[in-house]
Amino acid sequence: MASGAGQQWVTRESIERTMAALAIGDEERAERPVIELQKTPCLSHVERGVGCPQQITDLHLSNLSFKLENFQTLGCFKTRGVVCQLDSWINEASVDEKDENNKNNLPLHLVTMSGGNYGRSLAFACQKYKVGCTVFMPSTVPVDRVTTLQSYGANVILKDRLQLQKEADHFVSSRQQDLPLERTIFAHPFDDPLLFNGYATIGKEILEQSPNVEVVIISVGGGGLIAGVSSALKILSDRPIRVIGVEPSGAPSLHQSLLEGHAVHLSQIDTKINGLAPPYTGEKAYEICKETVDEVVLVDDEDVKKALKILFNVHKLVVESSGAASFAALLAHKIPDLQ
Repeated sequence: MASGAGQQWVTRESIERTMAALAIGDEERAERPVIELQKTPCLSHVERGVGCPQQITDLHLSNLSFKLENFQTLGCFKTRGVVCQLDSWINEASVDEKDENNKNNLPLHLVTMSGGNYGRSLAFACQKYKVGCTVFMPSTVPVDRVTTLQSYGANVILKDRLQLQKEADHFVSSRQQDLPLERTIFAHPFDDPLLFNGYATIGKEILEQSPNVEVVIISVGGGGLIAGVSSALKILSDRPIRVIGVEPSGAPSLHQSLLEGHAVHLSQIDTKINGLAPPYTGEKAYEICKETVDEVVLVDDEDVKKALKILFNVHKLVVESSGAASFAALLAHKIPDLQ
């Protein structure tokens, strides 16, 4: 991994500390974590499967594998990062529990913005850790997503998607002033080094499960997942691994950021793939990705729909559209030199 600003946030040591703290795959650990995380499986040699579509067999890939984070706790990778965040913030208080004047000992309330899985994971974790939680969601989200978060005890506030950050920041500022005896923290849904390290555990598992991996294709929203996974791949591997990001053509924030040389904010979003449609690329995530991501390709919503159908009909995998985007890039021939 090249030297740069992003190198300070994810290191070999920080990944190992995170693996130990999250106890992923550690069945013999006496003290179990509040939320159990899984070492998710890799489905190998997809290209050899019965009924595999012609688009894939024509690629002549030696071993196409799926990293199945849909088998993670709550069905998504976000849980890894959220547990990493909660573990860190709660431990800050426990370290200073004898210092009555330390603000870390105050009751904790987390505020975030999310269209789906991050908010769900955070609300679930806050319920388990007995921490207050407020989630700002786009006004267009399905009602069932709102009720799910509310069932975990979260306070849900609906706002326009492009105003979520502004509204959440104002809420945090007001709450900090109005409730000085509470520790209110904005839990960033994708631009937090704690998240990067949580997601880096996925990269470590990929190297263990597919030691000869040459290319890893990752769906991109705000950049947190690809920042963490790509860091692990570049840091822990002793040989080059190509990392390719995939974004919707209607929400190309990282693609545009790498072209312009800085993290960009999109003026408009035109995709129904909500999980890959934050209004901007995280600045910290960008600092990492400019060093660790080799390229970003774009897919249309229709490409993702086709990938979803194949994943279900052929591989019997029920996944979200955001997770299917990386597979869609292969099916739609968006990575020419892999054809």
